[in-house]
Parts: sequence; C-alpha cells; structure tokens
Amino acid sequence: MTGDDHTADSYECVDESMGDQIWMLDDPALSLERRARLEAHLSICDGCRLTVATVRRTAEGIQHGDLTLGKPWLSPLHLSPRNLGTAASLAMAASIACILLLPPPSTLDRLKVRGEDVARVVRPIADEVIWSETPRVSWTTIPGAERYRVTVQAVEGDYRWQQETAATAVRIGSERPLPARDRYRITVNPVPDYLAPGGPLASSFRRGSASEVAWFRATVAPLWTWLLGAAGLLMAAGSILRRR
Repeated sequence: MTGDDHTADSYECVDESMGDQIWMLDDPALSLERRARLEAHLSICDGCRLTVATVRRTAEGIQHGDLTLGKPWLSPLHLSPRNLGTAASLAMAASIACILLLPPPSTLDRLKVRGEDVARVVRPIADEVIWSETPRVSWTTIPGAERYRVTVQAVEGDYRWQQETAATAVRIGSERPLPARDRYRITVNPVPDYLAPGGPLASSFRRGSASEVAWFRATVAPLWTWLLGAAGLLMAAGSILRRR
C-alpha cells in the first residue's frame, strides 16, 4: 500500500479471503465453526471492523428513522407512508363522493334511434331509489311542445300529484310530499298530446332509507368510480407495508 493509493487513516483487510465473507456474521444460520473463525478475523482486522460497524450503524439509523436513503428520481412523488396514506384517503373519499353525489347513469343515455336522442325522463331514472320527499323530476325536450303535464302517482297507494309547466323540470312541492317507502310512477305528457305518438314519457322510482339509497348508487355506479376506490385501497396497503 502506498500513499498514492490510500489516505493515511484508511485500513486494508489483513486476509481478503475472510474479509469477503464477513457479511455472513449477520446470518442467523451461520455455523458455529464459521462464526468463530470470522469473529477471530474481526478481532484482528481494523478494516473489516470499521466496515461492519458502519454497516450496522447505517442499518440501525434507517430502522429507527435517524437516517433516510435519498432517491432523487422519486422526490417529486415521495412515496413515504404518510404520503401514501394521504393519497389513499383522498382516492377513497373521492370514490365514495362520486358514487353518492353524481347523478346515477341510465342505460337510456346510450340508446339512440336513427342518430337522435330518445325522449325520456332524465331523473329519477328507472327504478331509482331516492331519499327526498320532494324530489326534482326532469325530462328531455319534446319538439313543438308548449307545456308539459307531469303526474306522479303511487303504484299501490292513493297518492297522486300533478302539475303543468313550460320548463323541462319541476319539483314536487312541500305541500304534497311523497309518503315514505312507496313505489311511484312518473308520466310526462306534452301539450298538445299528439306530439308524443308513442305515448307519454314514463319512469318509476321508489323512496327508501339512506342505506337503501347508498346501496342503489353503489350497484349502478360507473366502473371508474370503483377503480378509484380500489386504487385507494392499494395505496393504503402500500402505506402499511412501507411503515412496517
């Protein structure tokens, strides 16, 4: 060893054949004979002793959080347990909010007749479960219609509400709220009637509890809302694994 090769305070292994195996000291399955030989080498080799001390101190620092391994290429998306947990919470909250708050999709939204939109009741969609006792009823425009006559009637009860409007939406008034847990039929007749040769626009819905509304929304929610929630669960699992 010369001064050109090493600094004055550096160390060389006294027996490289043993020094190359010094890492095996951390192997719990190491035989007693091999362990004794390596520990004997460690007792006389300053180079290996320094290496082992550095490695063990670094491992302890990382384990206890005193040291971190820098990864510059991951810095914009630092995947710490806290960041992963935050992202997981946001993704799952967004998934739940989209399922519960966005208008439920209808299969009629994709139905076309000769390239034109099909006249239909937009909300409530067919068989929708709603919680409100004064829901808003909306429908698509019927060309030429001056007004619309909207009727909401209980399928089995005696409830009946009717109103005419020039708009394409109307809200059931608080003076005639819907009774709870009933099924209702909606009909929308244009004025004049002949503008709907196929008959009035129709739909049906029922009132239910908050849990029934949530279950209905979950069953008709678009696939992407569930994928968003699944991504949140995966990030939550990743946060737990990284924390461990």
